[in-house]
Amino acid sequence: MRMAAAICGIFLLVACADYVGPQGQPDGSDGLAGEDRDAGSDAGADAEPAEFCSGVARVRVDEVQYDSVTVTSEQLIMNCCEGAFLHFHLSDMNLVVMIKFAGGMWEPFEIELDGDGADPIVSICLQEDPWDCAPLAGWLKVECEDDDCYESGFKISLCGTVTDPTPFQELAFWVERLQVLPYSWWERWGIYLLEDDGIDAAEAADMPLSSLSLRFEPQIDLGGIAYYSGSSHTMVFSTWLGSGLLRNLPELGVRGVPFVVVVDEQPVYLGAFYSSLSSTSFDHPVILVDEVENTYSAVIHRSYAGHPGSPDPRSDTRIFQLFREAGKLAP
Repeated sequence: MRMAAAICGIFLLVACADYVGPQGQPDGSDGLAGEDRDAGSDAGADAEPAEFCSGVARVRVDEVQYDSVTVTSEQLIMNCCEGAFLHFHLSDMNLVVMIKFAGGMWEPFEIELDGDGADPIVSICLQEDPWDCAPLAGWLKVECEDDDCYESGFKISLCGTVTDPTPFQELAFWVERLQVLPYSWWERWGIYLLEDDGIDAAEAADMPLSSLSLRFEPQIDLGGIAYYSGSSHTMVFSTWLGSGLLRNLPELGVRGVPFVVVVDEQPVYLGAFYSSLSSTSFDHPVILVDEVENTYSAVIHRSYAGHPGSPDPRSDTRIFQLFREAGKLAP
């Protein structure tokens, strides 16, 4: 099904490793996926498009090809349109593809991209000027598992080449069936405050996790996360949805405000919002509020000046598995 008229456009934003773009993401390490996850080489520089656009996700920048690249996704929701960001996580840079669809409901489709510069459907743009774009040639395919695309979410396959994108002479990228978060999954993960604001973090740590009553609405849910770095435990917030992580936060005090991380309605671990000026230690994970203010990311630290035990609750398999299935687990 051809739906060129339904697409506002697709843009590729380039974020170099030493540049923190508007999403404020840190330069994540490659520890989760192994040392050779996206090791650059020039072995595939002359690969034909049909060969390049198959198998594992990959990116080619000039003479260097990155194989087995980790790609994550986030929803794009605007007044004019809906779509997705695709984040290509390389060892020395990040590439961000923006896909925008005019109107509301997404529908499955497949379309050829001819690289026409007059009114490009797919483009690559510099981070400094996201509307000064070069056209991209290739193809785009959007699929969903059943008739209710909102319920099942979308899987995006994208094969594209740009031959003249400053500052690169050549750029090509490929990803197959990347999951975009279904709307029905938004509340499968969340950070919740306690229902009783009078309980501080130290008091909560002395109580059984299952006994803590939580607020009905989370401070942040899965829809508010662009991606989660499994190695640094950094949440990068959704560009368009924002996080609201600190909204209506009670007074921190020196003993912190407790929270609970929940997966599929089950409490996984206790943490706390803390100030870096606090004089009290805490042996559980913490989010330092003064690190988060006016940024687009938040690190969940292992503890605050404490002596945490093992295992690390932040690496609970239920958390990593969910983020992986949702297309949001970054290195």
